[in-house]
Amino acid sequence: MTRLDAKLQTIRQKLQQTDVPLQLRVVSYLRMSCRVVDERGGRYSQMLAALHRHKADWWKTCHITQEGTLESSDAIVNMLLSPIAALHADSQSSRTLQLAA
Repeated sequence: MTRLDAKLQTIRQKLQQTDVPLQLRVVSYLRMSCRVVDERGGRYSQMLAALHRHKADWWKTCHITQEGTLESSDAIVNMLLSPIAALHADSQSSRTLQLAA
């Protein structure tokens, strides 16, 4: 497992901590994932601002998948979260390929 895969796995595990309120888990997942994508931190604030402009309580439309990723019942929220979804999907695909080898 690469260092990136380990970070992403930790992020997904934190998302599944049911003792933490959903809003905090979702925002933390977004922040930590954006940090992996863009170490400068600009993407997080831009993404969060876009989500809030679309719908102030956007996080209420979200649910956690069995894979430990975030999805929304709102198509626009999913579109805004797509860079994060792609990051986690790529990580899980590469891990599956490593296990199959």
